[in-house]
Amino acid sequence: MVACGMDAMISPSKRLAALPMLVLAGCGVDSSPVDSSLRETMTFYASFDDGPDAEFARGDATLYAQSATESGKRGAPGLPEEARIAVAGGEFGNCLSFATPRGISGTRAFFKLKDNFPYRPGNWGGAVSFWMRLSPKEDLRPGFTDPIQLTSKSALDGGIWVDFDRAESRQFRMGAFPDKALWNPENRRRSEIPNAEKPLVPEKRPSFARERWTHVLVAIDGFNNEDKNGSAVLYLDG
Repeated sequence: MVACGMDAMISPSKRLAALPMLVLAGCGVDSSPVDSSLRETMTFYASFDDGPDAEFARGDATLYAQSATESGKRGAPGLPEEARIAVAGGEFGNCLSFATPRGISGTRAFFKLKDNFPYRPGNWGGAVSFWMRLSPKEDLRPGFTDPIQLTSKSALDGGIWVDFDRAESRQFRMGAFPDKALWNPENRRRSEIPNAEKPLVPEKRPSFARERWTHVLVAIDGFNNEDKNGSAVLYLDG
């Protein structure tokens, strides 16, 4: 199962109300003492306590921003116009907050994925862990909103992501899409494929609210495995 290449991007937000701690690692950690072997597996950590860039990264630690009209460009360092660091507003310290002002069609804030995620050509896995506080129906603009997307091509062609659906329900979902030639060999249009045939997992009950933080963890294992037994699991608040 080919999930994503080495030149992909970590995208913390696209039209999102609030995003605090972001941890990308072979194994996630928090501020409590952990076994040294777990620390050795961590590849990326950004708390946003001291600014937008990551505190620890095996690759580029810089946060970049790219507007919807600049999709062909590489992005510029720093926060997008509608984002800010909210002091003491996170679940653990500060957070990265995205407003939704008029006249802005959407911005992608991203970290470069190369060396920041434990990708290997064969049989690999890892975890993405972060917190969010928002009301999807009240705080999100129309259209798909992807808090996290890992891909070198597109969301439906070698991509791992979580999103809020563009439907009125704004259902939260996890997608783990292999190369398009594997899961959609007939090259059908997205609208023609029932969700039950897509490699995605929908949220079964509402988990998000303005008044509290929700913990999201995506765990993947056995990707690029010839035995085709790779797995992706979505955890909400454990």
